[in-house]
Amino acid sequence: MKLWREIGGRALAYIILKISVTGGGLALLGVDTLLSLLAAAWVGILEFAEELSKAYLEDGKITRDELNSTGQKLIEKTEKKK
Repeated sequence: MKLWREIGGRALAYIILKISVTGGGLALLGVDTLLSLLAAAWVGILEFAEELSKAYLEDGKITRDELNSTGQKLIEKTEKKK
């Protein structure tokens, strides 16, 4: 159960990061602020789920190491886009 809380916490942290990076950019381009924030949150959810799914597909379980690796990949991906 503790691992699921960690997954949820990290997912929420990534969604907030994605909103702050992408949502602000979309708002600057003239997209409605609420729509841009929701779109950024949705993209964050999908990216986090995609990376975690890749780790799960390898062996049918998610370990803390895989969760850490997923987080690192997402951070690197976000930093490259800046």
